[in-house]
Amino acid sequence: LSRRCSCSCRLWLLLLLLCRLNYTIMCKLVISAMLCVLSWHLKGASANDPASSWLTYASFSVPASSGVITRVSTTWTIPTMPAVPFGSNAPGWWFGVQTAGGNGALIQPIMAYGYQGSKFSIFNGVFDWTDESWRTSPEVQTVKPGENIISELAMSPSDTRTYVMKIAKEGNEPITTPFTLNKRQTDPETVVYFVLEHQPITCKAYPTSEKLTFRNITVEVNGKVVTPTWEIHQEVPACNSRAEAVDAQTLEFTWSTKWRGASDENNYDVDTSAWPRKWWSAEQPGVTEEA
Repeated sequence: LSRRCSCSCRLWLLLLLLCRLNYTIMCKLVISAMLCVLSWHLKGASANDPASSWLTYASFSVPASSGVITRVSTTWTIPTMPAVPFGSNAPGWWFGVQTAGGNGALIQPIMAYGYQGSKFSIFNGVFDWTDESWRTSPEVQTVKPGENIISELAMSPSDTRTYVMKIAKEGNEPITTPFTLNKRQTDPETVVYFVLEHQPITCKAYPTSEKLTFRNITVEVNGKVVTPTWEIHQEVPACNSRAEAVDAQTLEFTWSTKWRGASDENNYDVDTSAWPRKWWSAEQPGVTEEA
């Protein structure tokens, strides 16, 4: 950010100098350049969730004046394997909490396909917009189609700035990962997300069951169970993906592996350059450290 400001200040000084010298054409050119810089600043400042890598999602928001999300839990079943083991861009089905502005820590237990080869994996992660860091749990577990997953994230009873994520195959010990909010984050975690993320190169690389259901969803605000009213959003959908609120405790995500998308070959021209650097290139294990 300091480099951006330094560059901007120099350009503004040059603009003032040229205008005082009546270099009209140069003045206009510099103004045009400054508008581009300003646009760049605004674009950078608005980087937040929902991200462009999200296909479809459900959200529940709590006004900051009403409290903070203190716990979310759910269960789901691993879907079937994809018809082809490549071209999926490591899709993830996850839930998490974030600030109302979407510019804080996105704390998220995750189930993904293709994270460690042609298989399903579960782990915990945090994408923190305060420093644009991506952290994952050191432990990753492999899971198989048909197995049930139990997961929760909850505010620590001893520290309101720390959340603890847990995710496990039913019957196994959970992967337990604490995360403490960055000191620069001042807004509370007041939004719950359930998300399908990462558009595929080909829809055939998504699970053939074409459905995943989050069940037994429980949301707590200020330590008390509430009944969430889910809002459904299509962010950057692909493969006819959709989310549906069956009821307050059940969210269903569907997609089509036969959907003919951007071309007759059923392929998508996926631009990942704008995506947050998340699990498809996880490089920072250990979420207990601040970046």
